[in-house]
Amino acid sequence: MKNYRIIAFAGIISASLIICSCKKKEVDGETQSVTDHALCEQEFMKIPVTVNARAVNANGVKKLIPGGSFMSNACPKDSIVGDTTGYAAGNYANLTNLPGLLLDWGTGCNDDADGVMRSGKLLTTFSKPYGQGGSVITITPVNYKVGDISYSGTIKNTRNSNTSFTIDVIDGHCSNGSWNIKWSSTRTITWIAGYGDSDETNDVMSISGSSSGVNREGREFTVNITSPLIKAASCKWIKQGALEITPNGFKTRTVDFGDGTCDNVATFSVNGNTYTFNMQ
Repeated sequence: MKNYRIIAFAGIISASLIICSCKKKEVDGETQSVTDHALCEQEFMKIPVTVNARAVNANGVKKLIPGGSFMSNACPKDSIVGDTTGYAAGNYANLTNLPGLLLDWGTGCNDDADGVMRSGKLLTTFSKPYGQGGSVITITPVNYKVGDISYSGTIKNTRNSNTSFTIDVIDGHCSNGSWNIKWSSTRTITWIAGYGDSDETNDVMSISGSSSGVNREGREFTVNITSPLIKAASCKWIKQGALEITPNGFKTRTVDFGDGTCDNVATFSVNGNTYTFNMQ
């Protein structure tokens, strides 16, 4: 079953923007914040998706039955860690020291979900059985990389209902060794289609919320989603929605992800000019 799985930004935007002016005027000189926000957002929103997909099925996490791995031969491999003693089927009362879930890409493998090369681990702990309302899972990346980009920080995923989660990224960092981006966010992710059946490909999610960060050039920026972002599992990119990014010292620019068509084309607007960029 895929109950409680959420599908979020599987691949919003890569680290580069291809800018094509729709007018002859030049952009106001600051595109780095748009690029760096997208780079961090795409993976930090993917991390809880990966964890949720495994946690709803893994013995010792949802069912609280100690046992082996749910998908030990997959990429990533998963295993139950921590205290799994004393748990038996139906023993849901007064539970403490819940076991954790470890996802491991090793030194690198192509992720089963999206084919992207990842390495390192994600360690997840649980405040209560995963299927219960109000449960909070805490995800800690350990030497976690996508290609040559490292992601670190703390991700907290709080269950609001069967179909809604609040995801907080605390003290997030995205870095390749020569530069570092700071990024934090609060997002509400709501399942709007495909809930309750076994076909993952028809999942569609709506994402709202805000974030802030410091780009690789040391400039602070803030982000606010003004129209919910729509992400379908069947499409690599965000298909619809809009957000505003305000770099410190510059005017707010509006990023528009389109009208629902599945393509990698989006735009951002500033000072009355609109520019096209490609999501990768």
